Amino acid sequence: MNKIGTITVSAIILALGISAKVSADGLEDFNDYANADGTYSYYFNQGITVTMSEEWYQNTFVKAEAGQASFYHKDSYEKYMEEGIADGGKLFTVAYSVNSGFKDLEEMTYIGFDEEEMLNYFTTKPTDYPAYVSDSAVKAEYDSLWNTSDEVIGSIRILSAEEADTEESIADVPECVSPEEIEIKPSFCEFEKKEQMQSVIYRLEAELTNHSEQEVMEIRYQFRFFDHAGTEMFSGQGRYNGQDMPVQPGETVISEQSGRIELEKEPASWKFQVLEVCSSEEIPPIHLPQEGELLAEALSDVHFENITEEHPVKIEIWIDRMGDLSEAAITDEETIEKVTDAFSKIRIGKQTYEVVTDNYNGLRFCFEDGTETVISLNYRNLEYPVYHGYRYHELENFEAFWQLMTELTS
Repeated sequence: MNKIGTITVSAIILALGISAKVSADGLEDFNDYANADGTYSYYFNQGITVTMSEEWYQNTFVKAEAGQASFYHKDSYEKYMEEGIADGGKLFTVAYSVNSGFKDLEEMTYIGFDEEEMLNYFTTKPTDYPAYVSDSAVKAEYDSLWNTSDEVIGSIRILSAEEADTEESIADVPECVSPEEIEIKPSFCEFEKKEQMQSVIYRLEAELTNHSEQEVMEIRYQFRFFDHAGTEMFSGQGRYNGQDMPVQPGETVISEQSGRIELEKEPASWKFQVLEVCSSEEIPPIHLPQEGELLAEALSDVHFENITEEHPVKIEIWIDRMGDLSEAAITDEETIEKVTDAFSKIRIGKQTYEVVTDNYNGLRFCFEDGTETVISLNYRNLEYPVYHGYRYHELENFEAFWQLMTELTS
């Protein structure tokens, strides 16, 4: 997948004398691919690789130009964009320089020197806290990525010419869907001026038609608003993700977007453009919980296939009682058996859109092989992670399990 993006050249990069003449592509041209060990790598044609976990890969994206490439938390970035704030959710930037002026930058990590290109590579982290803090789930996801960002930075490698040739051939597979193969048409666009807030609320729908021969899982697009003189007033991004249902060849789907932006008047016109497309090979469909399904089955985790017979070695439980967090760690076999027996009877109820912001509960199953599975609850509803967010479901046959959780954390 060729994830090419654009960002504004910063004054820092210009001041450091970072060269864009060394390569015609610099860090702007790159591909990503899956590794055999379950990790993912970005290969930049300039001659470096960045390797990361699946969690990082699925929840981040890259904005790049000739002199630098920045990794962002998707959900924080999008939440800030809905409020008209650009560049939120940054995790780190990798860049190169022909001199040593970068050494005085804050939060800088030196990667190494490329003798063939005569370049210094380094990374920088934000000196502020760019997570979207108004949504606790989004903030928690950003924090999880931030806490492992040093591992990703530590994975960065400068490749020799021979290694770069090999890496480039790997990164070319699988074949990507070109943005030109997705037709985008605005089907609805509405603006509402809020005089007291000096802002405009927008609601829009875009028709996306797949003209490729592949199943498409995700489409990222740009929407731009203009005034009567044709001057751009705002630029934002939207994303369609099929979750469990890829867009088939020839199929049309609707993507909805809404948000509030700081504008003194309503836009007069708008334009849409597809930026990036991911096939179902690049981002596989996920399993979504189905009403009536056992929770243990909905998790799609091999450890839960026979949970009543093959118990975890430890279960951690926490309940947030309006900001008062109570926790318990269970290791005795008798209590574990009670918890797993009650857990095995829980079924998925109907999907709900009621979400609380001050009652996040959950449990962690720790298994003998060292793996762990966390189940998050929004009060008493299942909070199930999907691409770029969560689905919430009521839970049936849950009372006995909830009573156990309450007793064990009291």
